[in-house]
Amino acid sequence: MRKLVVMTALFICSVPAMAEVYKCEAADGNITYTDAPCEQGERLKLPPAQTYTPGPIPTLSLPADKKDNKKNNGYDSLEITAPENDSVIRDNTGAVKISYKLKPALKSALGHRFAVAINGTRMKTKGTSNQIQLSDIDRGTHSVQIHVVDDEDKTLISSEPVTFHMKQHSILHKSPMSAP
Repeated sequence: MRKLVVMTALFICSVPAMAEVYKCEAADGNITYTDAPCEQGERLKLPPAQTYTPGPIPTLSLPADKKDNKKNNGYDSLEITAPENDSVIRDNTGAVKISYKLKPALKSALGHRFAVAINGTRMKTKGTSNQIQLSDIDRGTHSVQIHVVDDEDKTLISSEPVTFHMKQHSILHKSPMSAP
């Protein structure tokens, strides 16, 4: 039902886009544009409407089954503790602190490392610390996911993805002027 309503609304909105446009000149020289033919007017041929096609939505890898994680690599859980899911971060520099918790502790002696994925793309940086400071994150909605990888870059366990919203001040939103 919802799909039908959306499709009907889109059709109704597209009808005016297909209308013809006429340029009419009045006796006094005033020019008007209208969708109705007029005397002393001419039909205009308009270029096709501009459209926008968004890029593909990144896919996030889903964490393996917890039973398999424990059996295969000895890790019970990996979760992101900060930022919270669906949280808003206000930082004009685009800095985000990501904290995560792994049980049991990381086995760095075996070559295990943490890897971070932003918006489904794994970053090149890997480390053993349970937090990372990201910088230059653009305004908008982003997702982050943490993986534990071995020395061959094979994922051993993954966190659930967490979504956060980066807000930054815009030059379009000027501060009100203060009184002298």
